[in-house]
Amino acid sequence: MDLYNNYNGENINENNTGGFADDQLLLHAVLASIFEQVIPLIASSKTSKNAWDKLTQLYANKTHSQVLTLKEHLTLMHHDPHPVSVFLHVVKAILD
Repeated sequence: MDLYNNYNGENINENNTGGFADDQLLLHAVLASIFEQVIPLIASSKTSKNAWDKLTQLYANKTHSQVLTLKEHLTLMHHDPHPVSVFLHVVKAILD
């Protein structure tokens, strides 16, 4: 049995404290394992399933996921004193 089939987040509520606490741990694990720039896009999620579904929607569209990946790479790039042509070559390599 896999985690999703056993624990899909549908019956999670604050009255079921054990299930709610477990779900909050899963939600925090999801948040801790994604890029910092993506966190605001799923921060309003109340359950781990909801967060996972939002991530699936975000990355299901290949073009959108490429934009997010490019933004992440550009954010992390060092602005070394290289010529602009080197910078553009790196950007093109990311896009390919």
